[in-house]
Amino acid sequence: MSRIHTILDNVAAMTPSYDSDIAVSVRDVDQLKDTLQISDCPVRMLLVVDPDQYHEMAFIAMGKTAKVTWKIVDRLFIKEATLGQGMAEWSDLLFAYTASYIEQARSNRGIDSQATIVDVSFRPEVMEWGTNTWAVVDAILTVEEYLGSA
Repeated sequence: MSRIHTILDNVAAMTPSYDSDIAVSVRDVDQLKDTLQISDCPVRMLLVVDPDQYHEMAFIAMGKTAKVTWKIVDRLFIKEATLGQGMAEWSDLLFAYTASYIEQARSNRGIDSQATIVDVSFRPEVMEWGTNTWAVVDAILTVEEYLGSA
């Protein structure tokens, strides 16, 4: 049986940041909200349902052993994009966070006893979520999980 919930818990336990004095909270898939308040930020949301991502399952050789490839989007909402000085204020934060995330992914590559992070890509952007426009960075993890024969 897949250990995706454990994998998500382990991703949530990673602690990337862009400022050591600012705590970033995490919302797992069972804590997601359709809207955010400015006071919620910074916050990470773990998503396994994204129209741009996909998941694959393939059998390994003969038998029932399989490899599942998960795409997990770890989305950081830094702040409401139209507040303050806009991009000049938060663009450096997005890149500092990306550098921190790279180190976290390297340190936690074996994310579970059955799973490994094989790739992380980053997508800093301005996006709408709910009724506001946010400065976000997506860390898109490719995780391979190996399932033994049943």
